Amino acid sequence: GSWRLVAGEQRVSVDGEGASLAEYLLPGIDRIADALAAQYASASDGDAPGAVQLQLSDVGSFADYSRVLAYLGRLSQVRSVMPVQIAEGEMTLRLEINGGVAQLQRALALDNRLQPVAADPAAPVSNGLLRYRWIPRG
Repeated sequence: GSWRLVAGEQRVSVDGEGASLAEYLLPGIDRIADALAAQYASASDGDAPGAVQLQLSDVGSFADYSRVLAYLGRLSQVRSVMPVQIAEGEMTLRLEINGGVAQLQRALALDNRLQPVAADPAAPVSNGLLRYRWIPRG
């Protein structure tokens, strides 16, 4: 039988065959893993590393500031984080990134700790600046 994964705009169709469930599922799982890896993995050869500025709102405390830096530091797409400007409830950071801005945006969308402020989250970066809102978790 056939089955399909739909993840955002990406679609992976699989025709499964096999005597056991594992034989039926394994080729499809491999194709899906390859497709998702290509979508979310940071590029090491194809895209040159670059930099982008990230403006965050709703950073209400020093604890939030620390959590933001720790969160961004764990992302494989982010090589370094440098504060540019800090004001009440807002901060602007310069991120050295691996891969492109689109890969960074997809990584940020995975757990919704940062939500895009723009009406259209898929819109191009405005004046080289990404605008997001920090979503603290209890």
